[in-house]
Amino acid sequence: MAKLIFFLAARTKLLNLKNGDAIVEYSCYVLHY
Repeated sequence: MAKLIFFLAARTKLLNLKNGDAIVEYSCYVLHY
């Protein structure tokens, strides 16, 4: 499960490089787990 969450977060980062808020939000989400 953790690997899947990490993959989705990394994918979102790549798709939203221009959206700093999304990157920070998903980074915190991954670090939480």
